[in-house]
Amino acid sequence: MRQSYHQARLFSIILAFLTISWLGCRNSGEKQADSTEEKVRIFAKEAFHTFRTDMDGSVSKQWLLSDSLSEHATIEEIEKLATINDDPIKRLIAFRALLSKYPHESVNLAISHIEDTTIVSTSDGVCGEEDRVSNIRICMLHNNRYHISEEDLVRLDSAMLYSANISKYGYSYWLYQYLPAKLKYEDRLRQIYKQDPWALVALAKYKREKDKQKIIRLFSLARDKESMNIRGTLSAALHSVVFWPDTAFKPFVQQGCQRIMNDRYGNFEVAFRVLIAYNEQWSYDMVEKALADAKQKKRDDFGYLVLNFHNAYEDNPRPLFKLLIEKYPLEK
Repeated sequence: MRQSYHQARLFSIILAFLTISWLGCRNSGEKQADSTEEKVRIFAKEAFHTFRTDMDGSVSKQWLLSDSLSEHATIEEIEKLATINDDPIKRLIAFRALLSKYPHESVNLAISHIEDTTIVSTSDGVCGEEDRVSNIRICMLHNNRYHISEEDLVRLDSAMLYSANISKYGYSYWLYQYLPAKLKYEDRLRQIYKQDPWALVALAKYKREKDKQKIIRLFSLARDKESMNIRGTLSAALHSVVFWPDTAFKPFVQQGCQRIMNDRYGNFEVAFRVLIAYNEQWSYDMVEKALADAKQKKRDDFGYLVLNFHNAYEDNPRPLFKLLIEKYPLEK
């Protein structure tokens, strides 16, 4: 009873503040919602807003609510709202407030609730998708990584790595790329690989001979796959080779990169990254040809290709490719 009272008091304070701040223009005779819970439901609009502004350029009311919670609520009150509320969108609104005010505590909360696989709708103001609550929290933390200590980020990545649901989280795509090749992680990654082939991206960093055939098998599977999206088989194989540009993979890389360059919707950035990783004349020639052809044909995505190349070069600035950086500068 006391806990419910504190929740109601907190939402009453925040909602009253928001009503004065940005709902003051409402007709004073308009019937008010029957409860604070109903008001929050209206503000949530059934999807979690990942961007601060809506399509019309106005600040999302969800973000205003997070701002107000951060400014006026105590850490104990925010943590309660971020954990015990039945509505996952309300929990995420409160979590964003916690992240803004108490980054360290937000990491602790994300780790303690790492197995929250509740699915919610999200919106960036233009389009929407479905995602899991824990994955949304982790992405929010990494998008604000400059406010979080390196120690906390390591703790967070470790918690994700050992999560029973790691293969369900989109963040694992980034985790496998950035995770250092520490011996203590290798056995866990081999366990994950049995359910998620993308773990091979992290395993490639160890450069074990026994893993060569696994990577070659991914390339073979990719020949039977039409999809080359960011989670696709070919993309996983190429990302693995970015960290292990062995000569054994050369013919598969050449074929795979050519497939991408023949497809205007291909993942050009990973193709450029793996070609830069080889740092040889043949890989240089493939990059140069892709950029030159796109420019000559006046492809409308030429600027996008150049941006992808610059991003790949920034991650691995090999001197061999500097001439191409100068020849194809970023468009203003």
